[in-house]
Amino acid sequence: MLTSGAAVAATTWIAPSVLALDRVSAAVGSCGAPPVQIDWSNWAGTFPNSVTAADGTVVTITRNDPFNVADAGLFGLVFNGTTSTLDNPIIMAMENANNGDYTTLTFSFSTPVAPCFTFLDVDFGNGSWEDTMLITETLGGTPVPLGTGDIATGSANTVSGTNTLVGIGSAGNASTDGNATVTYPSDIDTIEIRHRDDSTFIGFQYIGIHDFRWC
Repeated sequence: MLTSGAAVAATTWIAPSVLALDRVSAAVGSCGAPPVQIDWSNWAGTFPNSVTAADGTVVTITRNDPFNVADAGLFGLVFNGTTSTLDNPIIMAMENANNGDYTTLTFSFSTPVAPCFTFLDVDFGNGSWEDTMLITETLGGTPVPLGTGDIATGSANTVSGTNTLVGIGSAGNASTDGNATVTYPSDIDTIEIRHRDDSTFIGFQYIGIHDFRWC
């Protein structure tokens, strides 16, 4: 979330960042040893609706905006820059109209995998936004719930209940405090990520999803 206030227009931050980062070392530090299977930088500035991972797995991405609140120029696109110290994440951006409005991204894998990825900038602004990420995954249509130990949170977020990551503190755009890494202990073939704001704040807000890794 933008720490300068979620009402800041998207054009304030979509220019390429001046922060340079080595992709491999950053990803290893965030998500362990498995190799990068999907490097989103290959689709910078676009919506990667269908991509082929390094091991040949085809990943299809579906956007859903049931409340018509998504930022049309950013939702589902790969950011051509750096946020929360990591480069080229997929962005979920919206300008919600009512408490509880949300958008979703669904990742469908042609072959079951046990992925790892890092959320960026999931945080809370006192008196304003409260990022809430509901993460739903299935294998052959059967839910595969995440345990609390499967999400390594940052200081600005926490796990609430089953499969839910919630912002509890503010994180700057150049900080890792709002980052959280999800590591699946077993195979799944779909991941649905729902981004909603559980506060009464109305305005622009976003989170990022970094590269996918699996063995």
